[in-house]
Amino acid sequence: MATPALLEPAGPLVVDSAMSATTPRFTALQACWSVLAGIGLVGVAGAAAQVHGTGFLDQVFANPATTTVTLDLLVLGVAVVVFVVVEAARLGMRRPWLWAVLAVPLPGAFLVPVFFVLRERRIAQPGQAVSNVRSARA
Repeated sequence: MATPALLEPAGPLVVDSAMSATTPRFTALQACWSVLAGIGLVGVAGAAAQVHGTGFLDQVFANPATTTVTLDLLVLGVAVVVFVVVEAARLGMRRPWLWAVLAVPLPGAFLVPVFFVLRERRIAQPGQAVSNVRSARA
């Protein structure tokens, strides 16, 4: 079965005056993650701008439906932060703990796609094939 172009590895290196020989080209998947990060940042910021006063927590726990969604997203958020920190450490990215710190002030709809862009770029670096990545358990 053929791999969709969106999921293919970064491919050949692009060398010009603005890029070094070790910088892989920007892939369609990275562009997709970047667009989602932008939408996440603008969308969450727009919604947050409409929240006035201290009623936010009252609203997210106002009824069983909003409580269900809030608790689901909180548990999912913790799981994603753990994944991001472990994956960043596994890939040898600098300061993996910083992702947990940034998860507090920044929306996950922005931060997770940004992590995926940087993760894809890290994996595409020469000598950083997925099979060569050290295990987080080591």
